[in-house]
Amino acid sequence: MATQSVAAAGPAQADGPTLDRMIGQMIMVGFRGDRPGDPRVATVAEQIARSEVGGVLYLRHNLADRHAAVALNRAFAGAWQGVPPLLAIDQEGGRIARLGAAHDFPVFPSARDMASRHRPNEAKRLFGQMAAGLREWGFNFNLAPVADLDINPESPVIGALERSYSADPAVVDNYVAAFVLAHREHGVLSAIKHFPGHGSSATDSHEALPDVSASWTRGELEPFGSAINCGLADAIMVGHLHVGGLQDGDGSEPASLSKRVVTDLLRKELGHQGVVITDDLQMNAVTQNRSFGRAVVEAVLAGNDILLFANFEDYDPRLPERVRAILARRAEHDRALWELIRASYQRILRLKHRLAAVG
Repeated sequence: MATQSVAAAGPAQADGPTLDRMIGQMIMVGFRGDRPGDPRVATVAEQIARSEVGGVLYLRHNLADRHAAVALNRAFAGAWQGVPPLLAIDQEGGRIARLGAAHDFPVFPSARDMASRHRPNEAKRLFGQMAAGLREWGFNFNLAPVADLDINPESPVIGALERSYSADPAVVDNYVAAFVLAHREHGVLSAIKHFPGHGSSATDSHEALPDVSASWTRGELEPFGSAINCGLADAIMVGHLHVGGLQDGDGSEPASLSKRVVTDLLRKELGHQGVVITDDLQMNAVTQNRSFGRAVVEAVLAGNDILLFANFEDYDPRLPERVRAILARRAEHDRALWELIRASYQRILRLKHRLAAVG
């Protein structure tokens, strides 16, 4: 589609960023291939160079070995000489770790084991080793730590995978702080997840939308609020779950697409002024009740800044183009949406400028 100028879509300087460029910074996408020479990788690098993509997500199939991963990250980072792309990975420790022994990457305990075996200062040392390794491999954004409370130890997505540090908010506060600070010391950003609290769920949001209306409590907000108040929230990831006490509707709306959750609760009530990133918008918790286009628009209207697409099962190299077209077409006639896109772009740039400062 033709590039839309900012002047055509809203009040901005003529030399300001185009609407397409702003939308591109909001898109984080998974990809295929594990080496720079792969044509599918070259496509993503070209999208980064054209500001059609603001970040990439690595999954296990992208990680052959250290040499290949470093080369990939250099290719992506070198594609755009202005604002650096976010090079993201899920590296929590325990079972949720894209890098491990098979890659000659240090193995770290699960969150539950970390809290039970190591005091926060020792955990910070270990988290520092993790962050140093990620930095050496070229990553600059870790989609962790988990700030969910261990309310349901059998939760298929949190408790059963030992992803929570504790059921006690104060304990979770300490380990989340240790994780974020250790990563910052090595120039790696963090995304605290899964707001507003996934720990009581009995359903895996990869499969269906968990409804935690009967089990969720406001105490689950405490680790997120503490991180925000202490200036530790580089970014916060919003989860795909439904909390009836916080949301309107018939129970089909994920918190990640709810203005009451993202804007009213997270931004206005808790005071988070930084970046908000969705969990993967292609998970069944989202797709079972809405179209791709509807989810994209609702994510932005809710107040999210970065829209995450794992782009795994039904890989689409043109996914960024589809997202951009959906939002640009709507923003041309919707001043409120245009303003939300502009605000997200500015928040993302502020976050990325911290990476540029680290070098």
